Amino acid sequence: HILLADKLPPNSTLSHNAYRNSFYYDPNNRLLYLRRDRLENVGEFILVLVHTLERMSGGNIDLRDELSAARSR
Repeated sequence: HILLADKLPPNSTLSHNAYRNSFYYDPNNRLLYLRRDRLENVGEFILVLVHTLERMSGGNIDLRDELSAARSR
């Protein structure tokens, strides 16, 4: 499920993720929260959504480090 949020908890473990302040993933409930402010620009919203979903695809949900994902491709 994808939900919109006005505020997100800090994502301190995502220091190497370019969109760490735009989303929060709750793995226990399998919920993806996207910051409502991203709706102001549809392009930014789609970019964050697609980027985050791509990182979550394949069952390997590791959103922490953009560099490790790029190296593994």
